[in-house]
Amino acid sequence: QPVPLPAEYLRALGNVCGVVAMVVLHRGIRLFVGAPQSMGAYALALVIVLFASWLGLAPAHAVLRVSVNSAVLVAIAVAIAIDLYRYGRDVVRRRHTWLLVMPLVAAAAGFSIAGVSALRDPESVAREMVADSAFNIASAIGYMAIALTFHAMLIGLVVGRIVTDLRYRSRHDGLTGLLNRRAMEETLLAQMQRSRRTGEPFAVLMLDLDHFKTINDRH
Repeated sequence: QPVPLPAEYLRALGNVCGVVAMVVLHRGIRLFVGAPQSMGAYALALVIVLFASWLGLAPAHAVLRVSVNSAVLVAIAVAIAIDLYRYGRDVVRRRHTWLLVMPLVAAAAGFSIAGVSALRDPESVAREMVADSAFNIASAIGYMAIALTFHAMLIGLVVGRIVTDLRYRSRHDGLTGLLNRRAMEETLLAQMQRSRRTGEPFAVLMLDLDHFKTINDRH
């Protein structure tokens, strides 16, 4: 078996670092959306990539390293896209939630193409890694553009979350979570305008609970 060249170690290290970066990114996003992930799935992904990278140090097994690394990256990118889409749809309620996941879909497609290409033509793996070709340059620029776009989307998501939180706090009582006076007035005004347009009547009901002061004093 040929002795691996130093460049093979650097490529294997690059594969591992790429997966670690994606794992950290996914972990951070899961914490941000309030759905932490167990470390078992991350540990399994890293073990698989480490094992494939170790076997792939031999030039004859380079296709294994590329295909396994691509598959793991695709899985993580798809998982991040699903988490962001659900959060944008259900929490932030953005109108064009699908825009949040487009960079990740593009990245997953790129990783898939790399893995499939390696499986279809194993001999091209070593050749393409060292080739100073227009395709490699375009791929590098494309991944940089995807990364920048994705981070811009994350910034927009954070801003959207802050705006949503401020809107909620400006309309709800901090202790009970009920609508405050400003929100109730806005709601009544909107209902009055709707009633004038449709001609449908509406009623406002106010309840006065007996002995409620004891509940306030106790709780």
